[in-house]
Amino acid sequence: RGGAQRLSYRPGQYVFLYIPYISLFESHPFSIASYPGDKDLVFFVKVAGSWTRKLFSRHNKTLTVFMEGPYGQPSIQPLENYRHLLFVAGGIGITPIISLMRDYVHRSTAGDKSRHVTLIWALR
Repeated sequence: RGGAQRLSYRPGQYVFLYIPYISLFESHPFSIASYPGDKDLVFFVKVAGSWTRKLFSRHNKTLTVFMEGPYGQPSIQPLENYRHLLFVAGGIGITPIISLMRDYVHRSTAGDKSRHVTLIWALR
């Protein structure tokens, strides 16, 4: 928020987040869960190590965050050219899939019942 510029990104991309409170020398990659039409930029974070544990401990506090990116490009674009989609994800790997699916729904013609999306999501 603050005086930040709006990030231009495509569904399925990721950014590197640098948070000085957590580490002065380390950034981490996070897939973007929101889709480009959203007002806010959303990330899903799995607590898996000291960096994300420290981030989670401050989840309700204001932090200064710097971003680098976006990076990456899904290999099939635009998705609305396809009538049938199959998404397969495991665990936190659902994050870019959510962005892709939300964008697909928003770009698809309203009332078009001939499109099919199947999601297979494996969790532990």
